Amino acid sequence: MVLSDYIDSAFFDPSIDSSDGGFGQGSAGRGRELGLPSEFLLAVGQERRDYKTLIGAARTAGVPLVIVPSSEWVGEEAQGSERSDVIVVQRRLPWVELRELYRRSLAVAVAIEPNTDYAAGVNGMLEGMSMAKPVFVTGTSGLADYLDPECLAGIAHPGDIGSLTCALERLGDTALMSSRSAAAREKVIREYTLESYVGRISNELEIATA
Repeated sequence: MVLSDYIDSAFFDPSIDSSDGGFGQGSAGRGRELGLPSEFLLAVGQERRDYKTLIGAARTAGVPLVIVPSSEWVGEEAQGSERSDVIVVQRRLPWVELRELYRRSLAVAVAIEPNTDYAAGVNGMLEGMSMAKPVFVTGTSGLADYLDPECLAGIAHPGDIGSLTCALERLGDTALMSSRSAAAREKVIREYTLESYVGRISNELEIATA
C-alpha cells in the first residue's frame, strides 16, 4: 500500500502575509540583502534536484530564479554564480520566511533528475500548489501519481532544457496561470491535507482488520 503525501495547507496558505516576520520591512529589508528581484521563479530542495537543467531553462525563458537548496550544497552548476538572474540562498530558512518566499514568487519549479523512480520533489511541489502558485515540474516516474495536468502550470521531460523552457514560457499566459494556480490550491485542500491523509490511513486499517 502506498499513500500519497500531505501538506500543512493551513500554514502554506496564500492569504497569510508574513512579510513582517520574513523578508519585509519588519525584518530590516532582508529581501534587499538577498538581492531578490520583484518577480522570480522559486525552486526549493536538494534531493535529486536537476538545477543544471532548471538554470538553463530559466535563463533561456528570461525568468529570474531563486534557489533555496535547504543545505549548503546545491551542485556545481549553481554555486558561485555571478549572474544576477540566479540567486542561491545558501542557508536554511525559518518556515515563516520560506512561506513568504513562496508568497512573493511568480511561480514554483521542481526540476528532478531523470530516472528518479521515487517521489523526490513532492514536498516542494505540494508547497507550491498549496500556496496557489503556478507549479512547473519534470515528469519523473516517481511523481507520476501527483502529475495532474489540470492543476500544474507545466510538466516537462526530465533533463530536457528545451521542454522545460517551453513550459516556463507559458508564464506569459496570465489567464491560464491563474486558472491552474486556483486549481492547484483546490486540489491540495481536497486531497492532500493532513486530515485526508489520516482518513486514508483509517480507511486502509478498517479494510485490513475487517
